[in-house]
Amino acid sequence: VQSSSFAASPSLVWNGNEYGLTWVDYRNPPGLYFTRLDAQGNKLGADIHVTVAFPACFGTRMLAWSGDFYGLVWEDIRGGDYDVYFTRLGVDGARLDADLQVSGALLDAHCPTLTWSGDHFGIAWSDDRHGAQGAEIYFARVGCP
Repeated sequence: VQSSSFAASPSLVWNGNEYGLTWVDYRNPPGLYFTRLDAQGNKLGADIHVTVAFPACFGTRMLAWSGDFYGLVWEDIRGGDYDVYFTRLGVDGARLDADLQVSGALLDAHCPTLTWSGDHFGIAWSDDRHGAQGAEIYFARVGCP
């Protein structure tokens, strides 16, 4: 995947037929992008702008496959501190939902990870909500309609 600007932090998943790839790209408009790749790594269609990245979506992101659609989590600073957000993408990369804020801490949430259980997504992340006591690991379960 070639970018006209700075691209970083890819997340790649195989859906049984092709790869789904997300990354942060600082092109115009900047943001979190998605594209599809065949088994040989050839692009299948255009890049899709998923969500705004600068200053949001700067940190970690992760893509997972449910069998029918992708789940995507990322760090986002739109509220002033890092929070974890989630959305679903169709096979073609089209958004299926609005952004869902998963963490709700007053301090930073980092390094989200995502997995599919068979009927919901499990999301875990590191969270500084207790300040000087240090970061802890938190979990959220996200059901799908």
